[in-house]
Amino acid sequence: MSIRCHFAVMALLITAMFAHLLSESPGQAIPRRGDSKSSTKKPNLVSIESGIDAILKRHGHEVEAAVWVGGVEGKPYFERNANQIMPSASAIKTFFLVEFFASRKDALNAPVAAADTILADDSHPAISHFTADQKQDIRKTLAGRSAREIGEIMMGKAPASNVAYNAAANVITAVMGGPERLTASIQARDPAFSKVFVRRYMLRDRNEQGDNEASAEALSTLYRNLANGSLNRIEPKTLDAIRNAVIRTGNSTEGFEYMKTGALNSDPLTRVEAGWKEPAQGKEPIVFVVMLRQSRPGTGQTRDDAGKALAAACTSIRKMLLESAGP
Repeated sequence: MSIRCHFAVMALLITAMFAHLLSESPGQAIPRRGDSKSSTKKPNLVSIESGIDAILKRHGHEVEAAVWVGGVEGKPYFERNANQIMPSASAIKTFFLVEFFASRKDALNAPVAAADTILADDSHPAISHFTADQKQDIRKTLAGRSAREIGEIMMGKAPASNVAYNAAANVITAVMGGPERLTASIQARDPAFSKVFVRRYMLRDRNEQGDNEASAEALSTLYRNLANGSLNRIEPKTLDAIRNAVIRTGNSTEGFEYMKTGALNSDPLTRVEAGWKEPAQGKEPIVFVVMLRQSRPGTGQTRDDAGKALAAACTSIRKMLLESAGP
């Protein structure tokens, strides 16, 4: 081959290489859960705003609302008072679940000896406020259970009485070192969790040590991470266990909804519905948080009726958010 022919071939090869490089997208990211999902429709922000106002107006009593809805990444589609600290009721339990499962990542299926010690102590603040009959029910339900089982009972995934469901959260709080240490553990997980506060054991007086609280922003960050399959310093196996402990409803045709609720009828009345929906046909998950606070029952309302009305308003807002943001 002549020198001129050799240089011509080399030029062709170099040109082909550059053409190939230019055809590639620069800086392609490693695919994560949700990267290949098609986006949802763009929500009508005015419609969401007016929809929330209409629901609260129909409710007929003064209610504070914190709302967040969006995808697993980027800015929210809509938010209202998302950084305001609100009563969380049992919705805070998903934060408990993350820390508890992370602390026992290699022993999720093993019994929790520290839990049995707490359950045996009538004077422990985790259970001292329950009656003798309630303590018997709690011990029967929780004693000897594995970490995974206690977590699923706390989340309402496994059947239990209301007192055992709440006592499971109290046992976890105590195993994690008490409310203050659990708060510190939660807040250290992610800067966005700085507005999550554990101040009392479940079903104790809300004025005794202060209430359990969180912001809609903190809850949305938690559920974005769970929906996207990525949470700071949580191994994939543990993350799967956490996701599996969250109640799931729906079907493959309409999609699946993962949600943790919270409800209190003492003052201030509280309702929370938070989680994410995985629509069918590979659409992007939709994360939602609705937190409502009513200082006291309205004039002419019984406490139970006030709680039911607030719950109906909370559910109506959640459904409206998903309809507005969904495919």
